[in-house]
Amino acid sequence: MGGAKYVCKETLNTLLNLILPAVCYNCNRRITHQKECLCPYCFSYLERKKGFLKGEDELGKRYFFKAASMYDYGHISRQLLHVYKYESIKEIGRYFGNQAISVLKADYPEFINVDGILSVPMHKKRFQDRNYDHVHLIVKIIAKALLINDFSHNVTKIVNSPKQSLLDFGDRIKNPENSFKIKDRQLFKDKTLLLIDDIFTTGATVNSLCKELTESGANKVYVFCIAAGSMGGKYKIKKSVKISEKINE
Repeated sequence: MGGAKYVCKETLNTLLNLILPAVCYNCNRRITHQKECLCPYCFSYLERKKGFLKGEDELGKRYFFKAASMYDYGHISRQLLHVYKYESIKEIGRYFGNQAISVLKADYPEFINVDGILSVPMHKKRFQDRNYDHVHLIVKIIAKALLINDFSHNVTKIVNSPKQSLLDFGDRIKNPENSFKIKDRQLFKDKTLLLIDDIFTTGATVNSLCKELTESGANKVYVFCIAAGSMGGKYKIKKSVKISEKINE
């Protein structure tokens, strides 16, 4: 019976793909399944980020224990994140979530040997504008697969601060300060946590939240982001290849 359901689902997916062909979210090339998100060509330019992240020197004290990123913030990762955040393509979130699970298991096992996981929260006004929390969707996928408690509900963003992408370097460092509130501080006491965000540049946002978490009694906070780049007034986007313009084939 279960096999029959699987066959029916596969048949339905095949029919849907014929009616609405799956395309790469970066260049519009045809792909086999939309869950792949990228064609092989674009995927080959999605560069992994190696090593740990420190953030900018102006951060001062680091409240996160270690930080890492899955991808370098280049043209492909930027395009995927933009479509995911602003066009509500949740399939990309599932893609990021599953990729993150593989990377965490393979390269950062200590990051998932934790008591709980949480996302950097979105202010309620921004949540109302988008109707979903793109980072928390990724957290739910990771938490479910790795059997980690999701503590995202215990943190809120109390200041609807300007988007980091619109600010210069100095303002980015100061912008997230005092933006977060912990509902129940006892929940984090003596806990080791994994904090997830989408983009890491100066490190100011995650550092500000990690400060609140450690002051609530958290033992250690690891930070893992989808993409990371450097900062110097503007994003220094790695120009691996210029294929972000739509290609029709």
